[in-house]
Amino acid sequence: MALGGLALVSAAPAAAQQPIGSARSVANQVDGIIGGAARSLAAGSDVFTNELIRTGDAASAQLVFLDNTNLNVGPRSAVTLDRFVYDPQRNTGRVVVRASRGIFRFITGSQPPRDYTIRTPIATIGVRGTVFDLLVDRDKIVVVLVEGAIVVTTAQGRSVSLTVPGTAVTIYAGGRISGPAPWGGTIFDTASNAPFPYFGSVPFALGPGGWQPFVGLEGGVLASRTHYDVVPPFDVDSTIGVVGFNGGFLYMLPDSKLFVGPRVGVLLGFGHGMIANPPASPAFTYEVKMPWTLFYEAEVGADLGTAPFGRDTRIHGSLGAATTHTSVHGTSPGLTVDSSTTRTGVTASVGLDVEVSPSLYLGGQFRYINVPTGTVLIPGLVPISSNSYIGTVTLTRPLP
Repeated sequence: MALGGLALVSAAPAAAQQPIGSARSVANQVDGIIGGAARSLAAGSDVFTNELIRTGDAASAQLVFLDNTNLNVGPRSAVTLDRFVYDPQRNTGRVVVRASRGIFRFITGSQPPRDYTIRTPIATIGVRGTVFDLLVDRDKIVVVLVEGAIVVTTAQGRSVSLTVPGTAVTIYAGGRISGPAPWGGTIFDTASNAPFPYFGSVPFALGPGGWQPFVGLEGGVLASRTHYDVVPPFDVDSTIGVVGFNGGFLYMLPDSKLFVGPRVGVLLGFGHGMIANPPASPAFTYEVKMPWTLFYEAEVGADLGTAPFGRDTRIHGSLGAATTHTSVHGTSPGLTVDSSTTRTGVTASVGLDVEVSPSLYLGGQFRYINVPTGTVLIPGLVPISSNSYIGTVTLTRPLP
């Protein structure tokens, strides 16, 4: 019932209760069980205090409570919403969740962090304002901190704190504690054999319908061909080193492994291409540099899970535009001339990223850039166009 702005829900049948939240998304078979009665949940279904939420094989649910707490429930998992008290005027109350098996992600809502408690058969988790992943297995629990801080207390009364994102602690049924330690990978001994943490580890933790900002660093080789549209025409080939920086956002489509988002970046080239005595001006030597290129892309991709490397793997591709600055330096006996042009064309890329740590992905990327004709004044007005082929090794880090 509701009393003076205080939402307090008792352990009555669902029909006599007010909901404490709802299922934002549901994939495959997810049941809600309360008072011995079971029902199938769908996106938009209300959830209630003392309701057991149980997921089937390859099933998942995202639950959102009235205080904006998010609880993501993985396959073959079971969780009971033991208690939910919330005063929306003061943003205070009490939330107790009992996770009996499976994999979860918990994101606190608007109440003070200490109002939240997560109970498991092996230990209790006290929240200090946080996002964390939880594995509840038959003989242990594993907690991975994504953001904030938590305190895990064993059934024997020992406590351990997690305060550094990307660290984890394992509590065994007998009370033994392993950690805190940096989280090093994915666990596959869950009942569902699903990867843990639930949404692809700490990196790229894109819950259904969630945005994830990221930044990246790349370095490799750029091979370009600059075409001089003169009579007779000639080309200057360059193979130079390149480093780049990029960033953007990814959006994981609900109930899928697909993601989309924008990416922008800059590539810095070091080196030049050269041709001596070209047919159109045999007395000249030309040096061509591409000191910088900006790119703006729309990216799409898919999370492949752990195939084929045993770690979370993502494949992606993009289309967009690129702006390239080209400078030309020409020399002949007694004459030196310089000119430059900045042109915008099209770009396309494909890449593969593999998780190497809780906060870093390592990958490879190939990008093609075509920029149309521009002109340089060396000597005379000379039309040029360029094609570039860029292979880089990439390091990508998600941001909180």
